[in-house]
Amino acid sequence: MTIEQAQDALAAGDFVGALAALDALDDDSVGSTAASLEVRARASYGNGSYEDAVSAWEQLHAMHRAAGDRDA
Repeated sequence: MTIEQAQDALAAGDFVGALAALDALDDDSVGSTAASLEVRARASYGNGSYEDAVSAWEQLHAMHRAAGDRDA
């Protein structure tokens, strides 16, 4: 699986498929990238898993802040 497959599923409104694609990513380091966290947050929100969405957005925010990107 790739992040692109997760993004495509999200774009198609397949929230469960997007989350499954993220969970099946071969490279564990990809699971904590900004792109994967954004997809996870949006797919979780769309799937009604609001706590998971907020958690992913918090992780994404912390990642941006640690990199010095205050605008993201």
